[in-house]
Amino acid sequence: MKNNKIYSFIFSSLTLLFISYGLIFIGTFSSNKIFITVPNANTAPDFSVIFGQSKLKGLLPDSLKNYKFDYNDIWVNNKNYFFNFADVEYLDYYYTVTGNFVGKKRECDDTGDWNPLIKIDEWHKVHFLVLWTYIILTILSLIFSVICIRRLTIGR
Repeated sequence: MKNNKIYSFIFSSLTLLFISYGLIFIGTFSSNKIFITVPNANTAPDFSVIFGQSKLKGLLPDSLKNYKFDYNDIWVNNKNYFFNFADVEYLDYYYTVTGNFVGKKRECDDTGDWNPLIKIDEWHKVHFLVLWTYIILTILSLIFSVICIRRLTIGR
């Protein structure tokens, strides 16, 4: 019984730590940090937004509120400064970027929704294997936490 309490506490603490760190890392609590990846197809726009579409809506300047935007993809005006597109290894990464809304751009000149044009101020890359390992460890920790708490409550 005492071991169940210890295991329950350990796995619950680990789960909370993993979830908290993950939320902080992807920029949940930062107003201008988004989580992006390179699109699967070699087409425009530059990046796909995984997390942060609502933040982009909040950064939209008043002068651009009359346009229809698609916040799932973004263009980056200073991407060559941060990313080496000659190296295909950049496809293996996810990125957390901090930046500002500087304008609008779309793939076709006359049709379609506009996409945000972002100027990146800061970025961090995360290899996809690290990200998915982290996600799997968080899920396993959550499962073990639930199992230990369930055993603890059933054992009473």
